[in-house]
Amino acid sequence: MRKVTVFVFCALAAAFSPVGEALSQAIDLNKINKIPRYSTMSEADFKAKSKEFSEVPQGDLYLEYSIRLRDGWQKLGLTDDERKAVAKETAPKVTSTDPYDIGNLRDQKIVDDKNNIVRDDSGEEIEPEELEVQDGNMLSKRMQRNRDMVIPKDSDVRLLGPVARYVGPANLLAPSRLEISSMQLNHDITTRNWFLNYILSRNYTLTGMEQVGDNRVDAEYVLIDKGISYVVRTAAVSNGRRMVLVSYFVPEKFWEKEKEFQEMSINSFQFLKPEKTVIDDKKTHGFLDLVKFTYPNAWKLIAPNVYSVDNMTAKLLYSTDAVTLQGEIDINLISTELDTTLMKEVEYIRQDLKKRGLNIGEALDTNTTYTFGSKITFSRVEAYTIKGEKKDYIDYEFWLAIMAEDRYYYIVTMLTPGRSSDFYTWARNTETFGTVIQSLQPQSAGETLDANFLRKVQGTDSGGGAVAPDAKAKEE
Repeated sequence: MRKVTVFVFCALAAAFSPVGEALSQAIDLNKINKIPRYSTMSEADFKAKSKEFSEVPQGDLYLEYSIRLRDGWQKLGLTDDERKAVAKETAPKVTSTDPYDIGNLRDQKIVDDKNNIVRDDSGEEIEPEELEVQDGNMLSKRMQRNRDMVIPKDSDVRLLGPVARYVGPANLLAPSRLEISSMQLNHDITTRNWFLNYILSRNYTLTGMEQVGDNRVDAEYVLIDKGISYVVRTAAVSNGRRMVLVSYFVPEKFWEKEKEFQEMSINSFQFLKPEKTVIDDKKTHGFLDLVKFTYPNAWKLIAPNVYSVDNMTAKLLYSTDAVTLQGEIDINLISTELDTTLMKEVEYIRQDLKKRGLNIGEALDTNTTYTFGSKITFSRVEAYTIKGEKKDYIDYEFWLAIMAEDRYYYIVTMLTPGRSSDFYTWARNTETFGTVIQSLQPQSAGETLDANFLRKVQGTDSGGGAVAPDAKAKEE
């Protein structure tokens, strides 16, 4: 298969034009500075000058946390408006057609929270669609007051809700403060990509970011709130299906004196009983009993009847409203026994795109290292810009993965909104693409595609990478 490896590289170059060095992007994920480290204080000195705060927010044991803050800090309660806003945001959006709708923020109430029910003054249950209309203005005003930010359209960012707030000693400008916010995730996205979308959607000035654990990203950024410039140290931590953001705000005027405490306080944040992420929204598709792959349940599978084992196809589509296409993945299996070449097959793909009014543009970085099963003898993944006559495809990307094993060539393509135009959708789609191509592998003789297989291939580094098969899956 070494000859095939060289040949595939030539085929890609001929069909998609010379690759060379990828051009600069609006978002260069490889050139983000690491978060600065300032503190020279020993752990013993920090503990001697700080106080530990610990709490179980809304009775959720998985959210129990501890953090150390400098002497003189105190915890603040949520305002009545915030409590009402959080309660109403937790109402289930049962009429939503979006399988990724995120509306399950933690409620302050005890009884109704268990059933996700919100009632009016008369005790009648409020319908979710009525609740959304009633609460829209109040929620917007609250978030505008707290962060002076533009509320983005992405529901996962808009519905980030308060968990706790702490404030430092008063001064003539503005006290430092620490805010802890949480949201419920209903789909898979890495902590890194979630946080990047959070920063980019608010146009904050990111000075540094670093993946410090599988489920944690630390960062530093600058913002202006009510005319005051703040330096913010933050940690985004995934905990089961929750995303928690811990942010320490310091007025820039006092930051030089406080930066060591700011850094060490964020470092001290930890969950005492974190919940493990359980991925249960994947399905498996098998091409007869020959080849298999997994894909998210939210994507629609279109698998034509198989009339020949020499050439089999499947298509995955994603749409939140059943009208707008937000992601498209095509899986093609071509027998190595056919009188064809990889160059011809890649050319067929290019011609098909051309018929749709699309052309391959410049090469882009994929920013990901993929891991494939042991039966895959060759693999290559490329990404390109799309140039087209249709306005619908402005700032779209085309992804291509070519793999080979003894019996088949696998050619997987994806059309997705670009990283510079819709980062969140791009991140979600590229992670799905990674799940598909890394789970593509021959089936073992007599193998049944069941939940055991799903558990094997769904092992994920939830903090910083696409899904990859584990060692046992590779040996199959």
